[in-house]
Amino acid sequence: MRQGAGVDYNQSRSIPEGEMTPFFHAVSEAFQEAAHNSACMAQTMVGFKGTAPALPLERLVEVVRAHGLFGGGFPG
Repeated sequence: MRQGAGVDYNQSRSIPEGEMTPFFHAVSEAFQEAAHNSACMAQTMVGFKGTAPALPLERLVEVVRAHGLFGGGFPG
């Protein structure tokens, strides 16, 4: 039997378009946090094409403080 056979999609429940904004915002924040965590936890890597240095965290903190980029919930 084909997957989804017998499902009446016209009767399916969904979130109204006007209420999607908080979900998109949450997904955006989750993606940003994952990208920041990944960049901050990366270690220097050496490969056959050269070296990719780790992000200098002390310098990152300096730049973030200098530009007032700490948001709510962040020490700074």
